[in-house]
Amino acid sequence: VHSLRRMSHESVNRIWSSVQSGSICASSKMADIFADAMIMDSSAGSIKVISDLILKKAVPTVKSNYWLTMLAFANRPSQESIRAALPLLESKQAPRQAMLGVSAMIHNY
Repeated sequence: VHSLRRMSHESVNRIWSSVQSGSICASSKMADIFADAMIMDSSAGSIKVISDLILKKAVPTVKSNYWLTMLAFANRPSQESIRAALPLLESKQAPRQAMLGVSAMIHNY
């Protein structure tokens, strides 16, 4: 988690792609562990990757709802992290859980 804080959106996205393809680890649990790490990291790069995946519907609805709920537990989000999450609130397709997760993240700021 600590190492993710210093990474750019592009770097986090590359790692996510490697995790998804199984080139980093063949375990199916690795994607869940890395997603949880991105949320706990709460850097702008990590939150942007999560936001993009949810908005593109690249993850199942159940998983996106879980991620949105977990945003409430993001540690020390920055202004950039909050900006990265704002598209979730601006999208007409965003689930209601986005309001809860992003508003709690703002409260944690």
